Amino acid sequence: MVGFFVANFQNDSQQFAYTILIPYSELFADVWKAFKLYTSIFILCGIIVMVASFSSAYRVTRDIRQFIQHIDKLPGENITGLLPYEKEDISDKDVYALKNAFNFMTARINELVRDNYLKQILIKEMQLKTLQSQMNPHFLYNTLNSVYWMTKTAGVTDAAAMIYSFGQFIREAINNEEYIITIDKEVDIVRNYFIIQKYRYEDRLNIEFEISEECSDLIIPKFTIQPLAENAITYGLERMLGACTVKVNIFKEQDSCVCQVINDGPAPEPDLLEKLRNNEITSKGNGIGILNIDKRIKFVFGENYGLSIFRTGEQTIAQVKIKCISMEEYETEGLHG
Repeated sequence: MVGFFVANFQNDSQQFAYTILIPYSELFADVWKAFKLYTSIFILCGIIVMVASFSSAYRVTRDIRQFIQHIDKLPGENITGLLPYEKEDISDKDVYALKNAFNFMTARINELVRDNYLKQILIKEMQLKTLQSQMNPHFLYNTLNSVYWMTKTAGVTDAAAMIYSFGQFIREAINNEEYIITIDKEVDIVRNYFIIQKYRYEDRLNIEFEISEECSDLIIPKFTIQPLAENAITYGLERMLGACTVKVNIFKEQDSCVCQVINDGPAPEPDLLEKLRNNEITSKGNGIGILNIDKRIKFVFGENYGLSIFRTGEQTIAQVKIKCISMEEYETEGLHG
């Protein structure tokens, strides 16, 4: 059965009445077409939004899953080095920011682990030296002291002076109670060492000291300058045919104290310290001692201080830069980096 829409019209002037019959199917055909069109468009847009949302969510969760997988691979205990997250094609900006923060954190942790590792090595090294020195080293010092008095009584003054200096040098070497001493005391160790070497090399070795009084009571790790003086002879004097002048120069420079051992011997290996650190060259003589000097200075005073070796004109300069801390400050307040 077909339904109709009925519309009546009355014409007053002509007294006619009109009745219009319109089937419902024709009346709503256009409306129904528009409804189906907009419904289809709405469904299509919904599908597109769902697909886009799913795709975006998948990329984000994929980035997070891969990041978590990287973290799961990191070592738990006994961390020796954390690997940074190297993935670059990260679509989500928050995950990318998290990656950058993680890499910064791992770099900082690795740096702290390395610093702690170096400090533990230095502590173990000092403990080992302490154990080695317990093998009754005072017997050697007492024997040298006896020989000194024998030679002095016999009138052999040169030998007596040499033995006395050697005895003082040995006494400081076996004294494990002092790791930190004053610069004045360190200079005394160097003087006794030079006295011994002067008897050996005679006129070939010239020695000069220029010590600022401002630095006398500042602290320094024991046996910091003496190994540099020994290297000046080993790498300077012993490689020359003529005489060599070795100068110990200590002075204040702003808030730091600078200790220099200068010799006019042959030039050292370029970038010596860096090559020793990287094992690019084989150390000779006190090469390992040179690296230990730098490590001990940094251990006591911080990373801004340490050892450098450079050439100026015809002179080789081994220079130690330390923080100005007096013995009184050290004994009352300790070290503060």
